[in-house]
Amino acid sequence: MILIRFHTGFKEAKSEKILVFKSNDSQEDLKVNAIDLQLIHVTDNNIEVFYSLNETNQKVLLRNTLKSVIDSIQGVDYLFQCHRSYIVNLRKVTSINGNSRGYRINFKNHDEDIPVSRSKVGEFNELVSKLTEN
Repeated sequence: MILIRFHTGFKEAKSEKILVFKSNDSQEDLKVNAIDLQLIHVTDNNIEVFYSLNETNQKVLLRNTLKSVIDSIQGVDYLFQCHRSYIVNLRKVTSINGNSRGYRINFKNHDEDIPVSRSKVGEFNELVSKLTEN
């Protein structure tokens, strides 16, 4: 069941922030405009950063931790940790499917549905409502 299908319902972002993700095993850092970030998948001590650059989808694997990522995204109200392994950009969501077992977030050009933990559903609903208010 599709709960929400997004088009352009979000209020415009007040300001853009450049996010810097450091890699623990190299000298190179990944710098991404927050609005271009799609999602971050965290596994053990690695992060997969999915973002767009010049209308092209990009994916970068970095050696880093969830705590470091959370520190990097502070102050960006549309980035949300919906699950212990995922941080999503709510401005890039195309639809949200759900039932009594939970929500699944869909993104354009991303095959995998992203889960929303049951413990995060209330906070998720509140944030989506806040971002879509006029």
